[in-house]
Amino acid sequence: MISKAVQAYSRHLVLRVTVVAVVAAFLGAVIGVGSANAEWSYNLLQPLGVWQLLLAQQGELHKGIREER
Repeated sequence: MISKAVQAYSRHLVLRVTVVAVVAAFLGAVIGVGSANAEWSYNLLQPLGVWQLLLAQQGELHKGIREER
């Protein structure tokens, strides 16, 4: 039987490796090495661009409201 300490360490190690893998995949997508990865990074980051556009529009809306007052 495996001790609880070993099980806890294993879970922690798996979580750490998973986080590192996800961060590495995201950074690889952002860097976009090669055309396939560049397309993948564009598809991955496209929603972020939409959010930036929405936030910019919201800022313009607030700016217009402030100017009317």
